[in-house]
Amino acid sequence: MDWMSVTNLNAYVKGLKLKTTWDLKQEKGDVTAKGMTLEEWLESSKPKPLEREQTGQKRDEKLATIHAKLDVGGKLTPKERDYLKEKDPLAYQELVQEERAQKAYERALRRCKTKEEVKRMLTNSISRSMMVIGSIEHNPNISQQKKLEIAMREKRKVDSAAKATREFARRGELARLPEESEKTNARLEQERLLFQLEKPADPPPFPHSHTEEGEKNNASAEPQAFHGTPHVSAKNAYAFYSRESTVSDIPARPAWNKKA
Repeated sequence: MDWMSVTNLNAYVKGLKLKTTWDLKQEKGDVTAKGMTLEEWLESSKPKPLEREQTGQKRDEKLATIHAKLDVGGKLTPKERDYLKEKDPLAYQELVQEERAQKAYERALRRCKTKEEVKRMLTNSISRSMMVIGSIEHNPNISQQKKLEIAMREKRKVDSAAKATREFARRGELARLPEESEKTNARLEQERLLFQLEKPADPPPFPHSHTEEGEKNNASAEPQAFHGTPHVSAKNAYAFYSRESTVSDIPARPAWNKKA
């Protein structure tokens, strides 16, 4: 896992929360509150029940709880999903898209052939999210609240990819995958064996009579009787088929085999 990129992403989100908190404090005209997170500041800045009734800005506590649950990677219950779909259709559509992307990521994990492919998948997921955040980080036309919303969404994607990878490893599927070097060596060995099977057989060795010792044996051997065809020595046969052969080298046909 690219821990440096994950650390940078978490640090950016944390810094963005602090910056957003400061902007909200300035908007509220209260910059004295210290040691408060963005969530705590938003909670403390809510109008009191009486004020909400007077201003007509009653806050949906249940919806806020659902959003907070999503921000930390929690899984919604069926009732919470229905409530989110009814009260915040846009957030619900984003949730559905994230779930589809997560399932596609898990399917891609199962198609990986090596450990390095699994690592590259997670690294690429982190890199894409960092690129999205980098494209909005210094854009003055995007508010801090919107930047925080986008950053939190990208962080959820990275967290989901990391969780899927951990589950993949916990089930033992990562350990069963070979290293790329092991896969390469296995492929080379398979190619070597295939080459051995396809390689033509070595030609048979020359007959014993073609050697010097064989010629001596032939010279000292008893003449063989004719059995339908004349005996041709290895020397004469070689001379007959060589380019330097002459007519005198060709053995004469026996008289008994001549045509009448």
